[in-house]
Amino acid sequence: MDHEESDNSKKSIECLFGKIAFPMQKGFRFEDINDILYIIANGSYSEVYFKDQKQLLVSKNLKFYELKLCNKEFMRIHPSALINFQYIKELDRSEGGSVIMQDGKQLPISRQKRLELEALIREN
Repeated sequence: MDHEESDNSKKSIECLFGKIAFPMQKGFRFEDINDILYIIANGSYSEVYFKDQKQLLVSKNLKFYELKLCNKEFMRIHPSALINFQYIKELDRSEGGSVIMQDGKQLPISRQKRLELEALIREN
């Protein structure tokens, strides 16, 4: 099995049945992927925000979750933020651009990612 196949099978196991495993001190916590609103970088940690207003601080960096979740529903919009498209409420072009999420949180969006997002919106 080559390296690419190994990476693909690893991704499917870690996101098995629409859930993702978050490392915890005594094991793992499983959450539905669709319940994640966004993930914010916090140094080498990540802050995960859920639609039921739960928050979780995990000892994996944002790049780790970007590789696991970036597909049609998730997008890294800024070096500090990974969002779930299902929960975007508003795209604001002023002052460099930001995304307002369903919970009211305003997250910065890079110029390039804003252009990509606007292109996706136009396509649909």
